[in-house]
Amino acid sequence: EILENIETSTSDQDKQLWTAIVDRIRFRKNLLQAHINMDKPMMKELESSQTFLSAAKNNLTQIKSTSSLGRVPEGVFDPKVTKRIMSSSPPRSATVIAISSALDLFEEQINHLTVATQASKLEISYFSVRDFYLEFSYLVPDVVARSRLHASLVIAGKLIGPITFRETAVTALKRSGLSLSFFENLDEKAQLPISNFCERLGSVMMLYLRVLLNNRARLRRKIPHVLSDLCILQNEADGIDEMFSTADEKQPGKRTRLFGTFILEMKFYLTSQWLQLGFELEVYPQEEYDVVYWYIDYLLSLHFNNQTHLITNTKNTLAKMTKQQRKKGEKHVHSVLTGFFLPHVSVLVHSHISKAMFRMMSGLRKIEAVKYKDFPFGDAALRFMKRFNIFYFLNNEPAPLYYSHFTDISINQFDKTATNKIFEVTVESFQQAKQHIETILKNNPPPPPSIVADMKALLRVVVSNTLQCQLILKSLAQANNYSASFDFKHHKYYPIVSIVKKN
Repeated sequence: EILENIETSTSDQDKQLWTAIVDRIRFRKNLLQAHINMDKPMMKELESSQTFLSAAKNNLTQIKSTSSLGRVPEGVFDPKVTKRIMSSSPPRSATVIAISSALDLFEEQINHLTVATQASKLEISYFSVRDFYLEFSYLVPDVVARSRLHASLVIAGKLIGPITFRETAVTALKRSGLSLSFFENLDEKAQLPISNFCERLGSVMMLYLRVLLNNRARLRRKIPHVLSDLCILQNEADGIDEMFSTADEKQPGKRTRLFGTFILEMKFYLTSQWLQLGFELEVYPQEEYDVVYWYIDYLLSLHFNNQTHLITNTKNTLAKMTKQQRKKGEKHVHSVLTGFFLPHVSVLVHSHISKAMFRMMSGLRKIEAVKYKDFPFGDAALRFMKRFNIFYFLNNEPAPLYYSHFTDISINQFDKTATNKIFEVTVESFQQAKQHIETILKNNPPPPPSIVADMKALLRVVVSNTLQCQLILKSLAQANNYSASFDFKHHKYYPIVSIVKKN
């Protein structure tokens, strides 16, 4: 009927008005159909919803061009009306926003939903899904897009449909260096404990993937729960490693930790993420930046060593293979080693930047560019213990650090070090990070677009902060006249430090 009205309309204004109504109806229909498809936890429906989202985005473009034709009648919508409705939901503040703002919100939601539908193209493995969810979480999508992706995570007790929790864990262990034939050659005595372990490990992996689909604040609150489960699995993993250790490996310092190293890898990943999210959520005051970066550097250094251990184990596995085993497993081992390259170098990049930020903060403290104040509640040691409380419940892996460790380096050593020397070693750390970033960006095959974008953002932080350190070194005699500010606009975890003269 509306289309007939468009055809029979004589004035251009009438045609434009009826066309605008059609665009709004089609937008509603396409967006609704996309949501209906995403409600069904199947990959095929997830793919088909891409078509409807694309159509809805085109309709939205048309709506934006005709948004000036109408107006909002006064008194039609009262944001205070919900206060008079009895319901079980808590009262929420409601505000009336402009049409242009509403259209921008719809466009942002459609973009996030479109990204969520890309899950249908993933390789179904823990690492692929985890990396995709991390990238998706980094976009800070709204609850609608997160809930739609959450619905497609576990289908009938399986990861995105095809593989069970146990298979998810087994595949992840093989990707981390465990030989392909390990699970095939198990005797009856070892099959049951390893099968139960993999089942529980797969459940913890699914828990973490679900946690990634929370908002950023809740994600940080939930990570300690995942770490608690990993601590329980750590003891079990060490028992399995003990079971498969040879008499020579059971000697102190010689034991090969296959399962235990994998659990540690997950723990290092989560603890670093938990600390880094604090910067994004503005949990830390400026006075704590140095101690937090110092702790992150410690964790990342251990993480790098743990990954090196996994790589060494994988190379040892390849060296022990017979000719017949090499025919079956050599390709797998080489793919594992190739897969380790980017994560291994990325950890090193973040470690160097964290070390540089800690040193830079120590130098700024020394020239009084950052004012440190006494906190009204508790002394510094108590505040340190509260800030890093979760690390005291991780079965000593990684071993927790105490305030005395920090004061030994930060106060006792750096206070006795010349100011120019502090900024010189800071520049060295930034330069090392820059070299590794360039290695990643020049890698062949090229890294994924998300890693490229992250490395370019880190490169900007590194170059800018290096210039600021060099500026301080050139005018060290007047360094006490400087004041520092921190800008997290370019990267959520590492700021660009700006040095300006005090008024």
